[in-house]
Amino acid sequence: MTVAAQGQSSGANKPLPPSAFRLIAVNVSGSERYKPEDVIRSAGLELGRTVHEDDFKDAARVLGDTGAFASVAYRFEYSPQGTRLDLEVQDAQRWVPARFDNLVWFSDQELEEKLHARVPLFSGQLPVTG
Repeated sequence: MTVAAQGQSSGANKPLPPSAFRLIAVNVSGSERYKPEDVIRSAGLELGRTVHEDDFKDAARVLGDTGAFASVAYRFEYSPQGTRLDLEVQDAQRWVPARFDNLVWFSDQELEEKLHARVPLFSGQLPVTG
C-alpha cells in the first residue's frame, strides 16, 4: 500500500486562527467500489472536528491497513474558513467472497447489512490483504 501526502496553508507566514483547523470538507476520489461517506467514516474523519496533519496521516494508515486500497493519498489545505481534505484512493485488485456458515439466526443479507453498519467498507467481499 502506498501513502502520499501534500499540505498547504493559505496565508504563508501568518498564524492561522483556530477556525482554520476545523474540518469543513472531505472529498474522496478514485474508488469504484465504495461510497465516499463509507471511506470517510472508515477513516475516522468527522466534519466539524478540529484536525491537524497527524489526523490525516492516521486516517491514511487506517484506510491502508484495511487492505481495501492499493494506495491512499491525501492533500489538505488550511484556510481561515477551515480545513479541506482530498483523499484519493485506489481500490485493491484481489478480493474473495465472504462466506457465513452455521449462522441460522440471520439471513446472509441481514448479516451483511449488520456488518456494513459496523464496518463501513464491508460489502460481501474481503480483500486478500489487510
